[in-house]
Amino acid sequence: MSGDGMHTKDFVCKNCKNFHKCKYAPQPNDVPPLTCIEDEQFKPKNFFRYKIGLNNDNHFINFKPNKNGFLYWIDDGTTDTGQPRYAKSPIQLRKDFFTKRTVIKNIHGDLTRVFGVTDKENKAALEDELNNIIKKFISTISLTSTTSTISTTSTTSTISTDDDSESYLIKSLLAKERRPYQSIGRGVHNGVFYIGTIVEGEKDQIDVVVTSDRKIYAGFKEDNKIKKEFGLNYRFPLFADCMDFWWSHKSIEKWVYESYTVDIAELFRKIVELNKKYMIYEDPKTHLYIALDIMRSYFFPLFPANSRTYFHSDPGSGKTNQIMIYDALAFNPITSADFSSASIYRIIESTGGTILVDDFDLLPDEQKNAIIQHIRVNYKKFKTIRADGNRKNRPYAYNSYSHLVFNNVYGLGNDDITTERIITIRLLKHPEARDLVVNPEDPVWKPIRDDLHVCVLQYWKDVKDCYDKLKIDDFEARELELIKPILAIAKVIDEEVYHEVLGWYKDLLKREKVKDLKDDWEYNLLRILWKRVKDLGDKEPLRVFVKDLADELLVELYPEIDDPNKRKKILRKLCVFVGKRLKSYIIFKSGMTDGCSRYDIYKEGILKILRSKGFGIKKSKDGVDVVDVVDVGEAKRQKNLENFSKNDFKERYGRDSPKDVVYEYILNHPEKDKIKITNDLVVMGLTNYISPVDLDRLVDDCWNKVHEKENSRLGGDA
Repeated sequence: MSGDGMHTKDFVCKNCKNFHKCKYAPQPNDVPPLTCIEDEQFKPKNFFRYKIGLNNDNHFINFKPNKNGFLYWIDDGTTDTGQPRYAKSPIQLRKDFFTKRTVIKNIHGDLTRVFGVTDKENKAALEDELNNIIKKFISTISLTSTTSTISTTSTTSTISTDDDSESYLIKSLLAKERRPYQSIGRGVHNGVFYIGTIVEGEKDQIDVVVTSDRKIYAGFKEDNKIKKEFGLNYRFPLFADCMDFWWSHKSIEKWVYESYTVDIAELFRKIVELNKKYMIYEDPKTHLYIALDIMRSYFFPLFPANSRTYFHSDPGSGKTNQIMIYDALAFNPITSADFSSASIYRIIESTGGTILVDDFDLLPDEQKNAIIQHIRVNYKKFKTIRADGNRKNRPYAYNSYSHLVFNNVYGLGNDDITTERIITIRLLKHPEARDLVVNPEDPVWKPIRDDLHVCVLQYWKDVKDCYDKLKIDDFEARELELIKPILAIAKVIDEEVYHEVLGWYKDLLKREKVKDLKDDWEYNLLRILWKRVKDLGDKEPLRVFVKDLADELLVELYPEIDDPNKRKKILRKLCVFVGKRLKSYIIFKSGMTDGCSRYDIYKEGILKILRSKGFGIKKSKDGVDVVDVVDVGEAKRQKNLENFSKNDFKERYGRDSPKDVVYEYILNHPEKDKIKITNDLVVMGLTNYISPVDLDRLVDDCWNKVHEKENSRLGGDA
């Protein structure tokens, strides 16, 4: 009790419905009165009051906004008042009332006690009336009313059925941009890289996100900080049961709380040595690619396009061992092949995991088709659309962009669409193969796996920046697209590693292009066309007929077939093939003569097609021009050299020839040695116009001339 005989106590004033200290005269049982005695600011004002006309009784519902939200309560106009309730925002207030039939539950005691309503029919009628009142209230206030004092005096109004509240709600919803779903497994959000994992709670598992800025967010059911604080909008929790291995808690603690770091070059070398321990490859540089490929599975979402890795293996070559090494070290490895075509997309969106398939040949057709479709479509960040029966066929778009590694014995047949999206590694049975079996559960893998998680959080910006700046002119667009992520990681590790892997990839492309062309229909068609135009002028037209070309192909490819029926059947197929191919070469004019399809071809056009197919013109031992496979870099140089007269070289370099460029560069950079100068000129793209061997020779010649002049000048001065 205060000195003036008044009591002071925290309570909810029954008049203004505000929580505050209020002086009041002593009452029996120390119960506060209805009104505040001395605090004028808490007199009944600044709140909204609406009449409820149930059974013609005078009942009211009241809303008082304050700086934190809203209080709302019910009264009968005298002394009987419902318990005040609190809502943080108009949206919450609307949710409290507008959820179907829950208004009775929300204020059930008030309705029963204040209104005396007990039967279901009257409760439903009252609920509808209250909902309309809430609409009226929300349409009256603005978004800013939740953070400022409202000066509107108490009013009594009847129910309004206008749609202002709907407009208000739509406007408030439009204030927030729609956020796409992301994978909780890993990705980039708000300028940081994150990795999802699982921790064990008292009753269940809890999703956790660890970020590159060394923060950690937990997805508690009651308070999901991953969504609320980190702002990640994800659809599926982390399907940890699908993954074989994950990031250890001890390593997470070291990253978040102990400023732990790793050396990416040292980590790379450890993976290379472990792979060499178990695997043998004809080209030792293949181990470098595999180590980088394992690392790429962590950096995967940074790149707009990615190849998949395919091991074409002999039986007993150790292909399962190689898959098990991926299982031990790759990001969120998933080795089960028993997934449905529908579940694989949910698993990938949830975990961002690396799909590993051993013995692709043995999979059921459904799984085979799902994996092939995944390779074809999701080598870029395209979404996968699926309509699931248990969701009434509503289509859903899944983020299914992740790494995939698989092997088989029998190859992929003539599936060109799939093969051009993968990097194929030949794994042969080796006579010195080591009798070692990879056990992913072996403790040797765990510290490396943990460090790989740290590595991506530590180096992701470096790798992304290197990828964005990396430019290589020696490859066609698709070939560069497939290897560029690997080269970006290699360049961050070490310049020497980068050049070794670059050379390995060039050799790989050459080997892949060396096909058995003897029975290749398109190769033989182009060879025949070249023989017909090689002695003509560049644009001199030559008319050819589909039937004649098919006859010539039949004679050259199938001389041993004597059966007329078989020859007729093959000839029909060849006619269809030649017609389709010539039609696809859109640069040639077509037409009909006496019912036969014809095309007007010319030398320059045939050369363009040859280059686009990876073929070139070479001299045979007897001096005759033949069509043969050439490396892409040489084909580009051949094309650029032919176009020298078009001044494209001068437009690019401001000089008439590569020799002028080399000479001037050496003259302007006396501090650099020949090796650095050669590397600089390669970066400048000069090897698009001359071969690396010719460039080395040119640098030597120009270097000697520049320094001979310098020595002569110094001798004259002396």
